[in-house]
Amino acid sequence: MKSSLFGKTFVLELGPDIRFKEKNLLIKYLREQNANISYTLTARTDYVLVKNDIDTYKTRRARQLGILLLNVEYIYEYQRHPDKIIDPNLYLITSAENKENFKSGKISLE
Repeated sequence: MKSSLFGKTFVLELGPDIRFKEKNLLIKYLREQNANISYTLTARTDYVLVKNDIDTYKTRRARQLGILLLNVEYIYEYQRHPDKIIDPNLYLITSAENKENFKSGKISLE
């Protein structure tokens, strides 16, 4: 069974909150799932993975291009439950107003 991350392209905009080793483990896991990691935003980017600070040049540019911002907790949840289908919509960052809710890892789409 293919991973739901298979073939997806991610740009990591994690900031200083995620340490070097943790970031490398995250990259390793994404590569094991046959996901692509890009360092630049393009129209082919599926998601920008973010942690806390969502107001950066890359996140603003991603919104302009219509690229979805996804909380990195989605990947962690996927790691914890590899056999379960995790809905990425529960982890989407939809606006700057959600920044306070972002700390919990999930944002309601109400």
